[in-house]
Amino acid sequence: MPIGLVDIELAGLRLADLSKHEGRCLAAVGHFNAGSVLLVEKPIVRPSVVELASAMAQRPGDFALLRGAENLAAAEVDATITEQPFLLEAETNSFIFQGQVVGFHAFSMLNHACASSREENVCFSILSTGDRPVNDDLEVKLIAIRDIQAGEPLRLSYHELFAEPRAREERIRAHCGGRCGCSRCQLEAENPMLAEIGLQLSLERWHPRCQTCNGSASPHTLHSGDAVQILRHRELAGAIGIVQEVKNQSVVIKTVFRGQEHQSKHELDSVRSLSIVKELHRCSGCKLVHFCSRACQRQGWQAHRRFCAGAGGLAKGQIPVDSWITERQALQEIRGRLENPRARQTASAEELLTAFRRFQHFIDKWTQTGRLPHLVPGHYAVQEALLIAIPIGSLLLWKSATMASDVRKEVYERLVKMVSLHCQHVQMLVPRFHIAHWTALHYVLGILLAREFVEVPHTPLAASLVTLFESCLDVAEAFDAEAAESYKSLGQHQQGRSTTEGSRVFQSIASDPAKLATFYNIDPELPLEQKMAQMAQLLHSAGDNKESAGLPVQASPTPMQTLQHQRIQRPLEAHALPKSAEHTQRTCLDALD
Repeated sequence: MPIGLVDIELAGLRLADLSKHEGRCLAAVGHFNAGSVLLVEKPIVRPSVVELASAMAQRPGDFALLRGAENLAAAEVDATITEQPFLLEAETNSFIFQGQVVGFHAFSMLNHACASSREENVCFSILSTGDRPVNDDLEVKLIAIRDIQAGEPLRLSYHELFAEPRAREERIRAHCGGRCGCSRCQLEAENPMLAEIGLQLSLERWHPRCQTCNGSASPHTLHSGDAVQILRHRELAGAIGIVQEVKNQSVVIKTVFRGQEHQSKHELDSVRSLSIVKELHRCSGCKLVHFCSRACQRQGWQAHRRFCAGAGGLAKGQIPVDSWITERQALQEIRGRLENPRARQTASAEELLTAFRRFQHFIDKWTQTGRLPHLVPGHYAVQEALLIAIPIGSLLLWKSATMASDVRKEVYERLVKMVSLHCQHVQMLVPRFHIAHWTALHYVLGILLAREFVEVPHTPLAASLVTLFESCLDVAEAFDAEAAESYKSLGQHQQGRSTTEGSRVFQSIASDPAKLATFYNIDPELPLEQKMAQMAQLLHSAGDNKESAGLPVQASPTPMQTLQHQRIQRPLEAHALPKSAEHTQRTCLDALD
């Protein structure tokens, strides 16, 4: 049930009148630390805005805060819809999660600030991954993504972190009258070059480098104003910035880090120049990918040949027929079909594998540094592809018992690289307690749990993900305490048995079509206790005995069993991982080159 003014005050919050444009907004009465849960509210979830408005109209007292022109003045909405009670309120105060229209009472008093801006200070705990049902029974937390000072208005982003520019503009226009004065919007207006380079969300580069050796202009020839990429740094590896000063063997670089302009000093050999490289050789086939020498072209041919197609010469700014825009459009049908968790669940392993490889091909092809043009890994089209490929790959791991071992290895290793790349860019854009960070951690946990059942090699990059998750247990505890506890149980559980034993149990299930069908099709809408009882019974019947399988089968499920079952039913998808080792960041940087 939506909460009211009394609950708001008990939580240490209040309603503040900000301005004529912003209207009323929730504000902090006292100080809150990053990761604090400020408030919890259950939403009203309906398939459409009209149905949400109808539900609100049946309980007008529960949505009293939404009424009044001062709460609606900022939005650009057709005035005719005000003829139906609560329709305008539902239109301008609702959120979209998993294709459902979600309405709140107290949370509707949160104002907007763009993702990766200084003003954004709270987020919802709702995962956009689809493995948690969004319904009227969901308890949604409001979490502080950074320290919040007394009197500070509470603001969250009305759009997703990697939203396409047009979608972001539409959300701001619908809810804020097309006007947003946050620091990110100001940066984009006042210093568009730094905003584009620092955020990387829509950066399309027309300056290629050698596809094989990644060669570029020497860092020792850098000048003020040059664009560079940071190669080695605990937090900034992969960031792109602008040279401010070159002195002796060091360089001062300005970039954007977690929503703020950031200036830092680096050794010359730890940066890569992104200046135009002259005298590069073009591939004679596609004429779009470049190499610095014949030797590099021969060495890089095997990796490039699957992308090579004759396209002819192109002038700068001209969109080739074989462009990332047309390929992205072609992938929309697959995305629309498999974005829904239930659709993925019912898809065959072959269908999932084909889709996974299609998205992988798009990412690999258009992030080639030698391609003209190419997309940086943080580009919204690349991240969009990652955010559908990762859940597909996660599900494939669960269904991989019927696949050849080399295919399992391919999916696992590629999935690890995708998650690592996604984590790296998320952590540069938003604070640790942002929902985008937790979503990325959610993906990591899915990989770790899948290894309990699927026998695949444990690579150094996969080991680095373990380190990353362990460094963020406080984030997991804020968003999902059960997940944090389950990860700890996972570590204790692994001390008593090998991954091979878990794989043997899973293989035993997979060898029996009836058991495998049951494993994949336990009704996700059943009460948790019933779902876990079915899961425990299935695992128990698959092993020789519970000791040899190493899997507990008590009637009351452990946190780990619960989490394993949730991942099996709606495999992980997910937004980071803060501080990690320097070598981990460098490995992630080149994961998709």
